[in-house]
Amino acid sequence: MFATRHMKHWSMAPGIKSVLSGSTRPCRSSLASFSSYSNQQQPPPLMAYPSYSIYGENGLLGMKLLSPRFKISSTNVMTLPPKERGRIMFEWIPKDANGRLNVDKTAAMRFALSAEEIGLLLDQLPENGVSFYRKSRQFDSEYMLDVEPGQPGTQTDPDKVCHVTPGEAGLVTFLCDFELNGEGGQLPPPGEASAQGPMQITAQAGEFQVMREILRSSIPQLVGWQQMTQIAMQRAFDRSLAESTGQY
Repeated sequence: MFATRHMKHWSMAPGIKSVLSGSTRPCRSSLASFSSYSNQQQPPPLMAYPSYSIYGENGLLGMKLLSPRFKISSTNVMTLPPKERGRIMFEWIPKDANGRLNVDKTAAMRFALSAEEIGLLLDQLPENGVSFYRKSRQFDSEYMLDVEPGQPGTQTDPDKVCHVTPGEAGLVTFLCDFELNGEGGQLPPPGEASAQGPMQITAQAGEFQVMREILRSSIPQLVGWQQMTQIAMQRAFDRSLAESTGQY
């Protein structure tokens, strides 16, 4: 009797009332509350920015991944156009007057290498040096790569260059500059958000071996081979599984 009188004073939630009344269907207010709670608890997408840096006497040399830009067709087919392939961006960041890294973007110099250029670099070093050139006004501001022709610079605009030179005891020097007729130290062309060169950082033997392995392993990623191969193999597996009769 006591229990019966006590239950009259309970204030049950709408969802609980539905269960006790014999209904297994949650009420709308309970579903709305649960959905709102779930949406609030969802974490943001996980982000990552692969990079590797080495420090020199005058600044820092960083390597950053510029991810490929895949395309999805109307028939749900993934492709990677050659001009949308990934790159490895080299960035020279100098020190300021106080010996600290200069965080001003216009104080740095940047040069991005394609998968093919990375392959050439790995093939030539450490026996030979290698140089890369970008014609003035013919490179994308982000990727620093040649774009469509028809935008030539003037004869007085310098080219952006990257010289990679091996030294003794496994040392490798990375230099970025603006050159005109073979002479470096030129001012950046108009519209180029970059510092005046030259800037150079020398990697120690151990540091270059790390850079070498990163560059080598990045090549399949830059051209989209690994990503699209995984999709193709999964598709082939699903097709085989669907067509299988369970007999060899």
